[in-house]
Amino acid sequence: MSSVYKQIQTVRVELQNMSLKKTGFVSFPTKSGNKTEYGYYELSDILPAINTQCEKSGIATSFSIVPGEYEYAELKVYSFDGDSYAVFKSSTAEANSLGDPLKNLGAKITYMRRYLLMMAFEIVESDFVEKSSRENSTELSKADQELIRSAKNVESLKKTCAKLKLKYKVELIQPLYEEKKIDLQQEPKGAK
Repeated sequence: MSSVYKQIQTVRVELQNMSLKKTGFVSFPTKSGNKTEYGYYELSDILPAINTQCEKSGIATSFSIVPGEYEYAELKVYSFDGDSYAVFKSSTAEANSLGDPLKNLGAKITYMRRYLLMMAFEIVESDFVEKSSRENSTELSKADQELIRSAKNVESLKKTCAKLKLKYKVELIQPLYEEKKIDLQQEPKGAK
């Protein structure tokens, strides 16, 4: 086993000991009429930490999409010490939701790069842990209460509370949400 794997493992452990924050957020209706919401790591959430730890460990990454009938994305992790490297691969899929072919290509590259970096450095989306933590919460933190209270309008209040639903049960958020919503609706137009 070449030294690049030891270096990758060092970076994995360092990343696990960091508090990487998820800034991506998705919310969409399901066929059953419910709503699915979750947070995820955007490339910008993980890339600075990965680059810093890779530099400290003496490795660098190189991403590419290999075209062809069986197109795939590839992430190579090179050791500064020599010619050793590790390869991580995944098949790709077309991203057609953006309409513009260039935007679709950009979306595919960004997604695959993020996906392969998460694979190579074993960064996990801890949905089970988050769900368990949310289910066991008994009160909103003071900081999160302040986030709700500082909403400037109903739209920002809704967005803030939607994100907080990832951390807390709805029953904990609802009373503060309703109170702030009433306050915002009673403010005269143009008041801040």
